[in-house]
Amino acid sequence: TYATATNDVFTLTSNEAPTYINYFGIIPFGDNKASFTVQAAVSASNTQANWMDNPIPLDAEWSAITYGKGKYVSIAYGTPYVAVADAVTLEWQIIDTTLSDNWTLIKWTGLFFIALSPYSSLGLKSYEGISWTLEPVIQGFNWTDIITNEAGTIIITASGTDSYAYSLNYGESWAINTLPSIDNWVAGASNGSQFIIIASESSKALFSYDAINWNETNLPSEARWSSVAWGDNGYIAIADNVNNEISISRDGQLWLPSSVPVKAGWIDIAYHNQVYMMIAPDTNIALYSYDGELWELSYLPAG
Repeated sequence: TYATATNDVFTLTSNEAPTYINYFGIIPFGDNKASFTVQAAVSASNTQANWMDNPIPLDAEWSAITYGKGKYVSIAYGTPYVAVADAVTLEWQIIDTTLSDNWTLIKWTGLFFIALSPYSSLGLKSYEGISWTLEPVIQGFNWTDIITNEAGTIIITASGTDSYAYSLNYGESWAINTLPSIDNWVAGASNGSQFIIIASESSKALFSYDAINWNETNLPSEARWSSVAWGDNGYIAIADNVNNEISISRDGQLWLPSSVPVKAGWIDIAYHNQVYMMIAPDTNIALYSYDGELWELSYLPAG
């Protein structure tokens, strides 16, 4: 199965037996619009899956989204609300968690959903996205990302510090540890056995095999690195300083410079079902790639 994009049409073609297109969810910060590719059966003949608006039935600053257990779950900044959509029907349900905070992070850990706000020592936890409870995380820092290998290890990175939080047992117990240096640690990823963390406006990167002991390495430049994802062709780090610079690492240790065909403030990258995809704010374009080197345009409904 392969994909091409022309104008606002995202076309997928397959010579295989009918299957299902995997889909990404994107939440623009600050309004109630969500975009999804339509789940569609693919046969030997061409079929099209276009991005479409899928409004959340509540106006709020929807700040983060994750996928797990057959559901998309988004959380709203400064409110007690989460929005949950079944991956098949894509129909949103609004859940009142009763705990309002400046939520900026949400992640599926492999066992439960966890949501965090900067500087808070308390998070939200849910096994199915509907019922939420408080999750203590020991100490509050400027939390920036949640990394998990979906096998029990959870790492929470923080900016402007050398501290981070981690759990080796699906959040049953948490500890605070220190990294080799203080920096703007903004994002991380895992390939299942290795964890990496990158810093923004810095060339620093770290890797670890146990979430406790960390080794330093370097990115190609001191770009405003914003996000990193692991896929079958390695780690890809992107930057949001309105350029076309990215970096690729096959092993999490050696980072090589690379680029994409479009300059934009690339702010988030994800990988699923053999596809990398990145997005930028204030634009209607996205980029996707199957190998992390050849990138194609896809068009969202609005910028």
